[in-house]
Amino acid sequence: MFPRIARRLPLMLAAAALLAGCQTMEGSRSAASPPPPSPQQLTAEGLAAMKARDWQAARAALEPAAKAGDAEAATALGRLYFDGHGVIRDFADAETWLKPAAEKGNAEAAYLLGEIAARGGTGVVQDPQAAAMWFGKAADAGNAEASYRLGELALGGNDGPEDPAAAMRDFRRAADAGYSPAMTAIGSLYDQGRGVAQDERQAMAWWHRAADAGNGEAMRLIGEAYDEGRGAPQSSARAHEWLQRAADAGDERAVQLLQMPSAAAVSGGTGPAAVP
Repeated sequence: MFPRIARRLPLMLAAAALLAGCQTMEGSRSAASPPPPSPQQLTAEGLAAMKARDWQAARAALEPAAKAGDAEAATALGRLYFDGHGVIRDFADAETWLKPAAEKGNAEAAYLLGEIAARGGTGVVQDPQAAAMWFGKAADAGNAEASYRLGELALGGNDGPEDPAAAMRDFRRAADAGYSPAMTAIGSLYDQGRGVAQDERQAMAWWHRAADAGNGEAMRLIGEAYDEGRGAPQSSARAHEWLQRAADAGDERAVQLLQMPSAAAVSGGTGPAAVP
């Protein structure tokens, strides 16, 4: 028996060496080829590239993640097409990516679909009813800007009678979430008495709230109100102060008012305002 084992020993050793070599090669191959990134990793890379304004890198990372079903990636990719960053701006292509994400509950995707329907554009027909539907879904999911846009649609009639009361409800929901344009809009509804009893003091209170959040339009409206003595005692000095603050915040109408050589300046639909 021992001679037989002795004759087979070289073959056994060779087989063992071959098996060990194969395992070593497989281990080396595994070490040299890490697993592909997950959709979540690709999404993170894509969002980082968007932040750095590297649109091509963003698209390269986001597209495979979106195809793998990542809703955040699909939303970001849809925004690239919505804004035209790194690609030709195309609302139809944007919809292709945004709809699956919105159907999974992504609020930003639903909001962008609302904007596409409200505006119309390349490959998409304007559709106020669809816009209201998508804005409603986004608002219900917590998107404050969508609530604000619903309010704007209600004021614009949305293919039906104007509904200032509904607009006020939508604006309040957005304002409660801290969205300053909605605060400004509420102030204007009180100032004009649309959907609520006219109350110039309430208007000033809401404009001040929006101004505290950095809203330049609200700052300008406060300046115009001081100039006319609406909601507060008339004060040219305070009017000029608020108009300057609005201009510094980027409000173009405030810049125009400050550049006027005389006291005659027209506010945004509220009548003449005297600016020193």
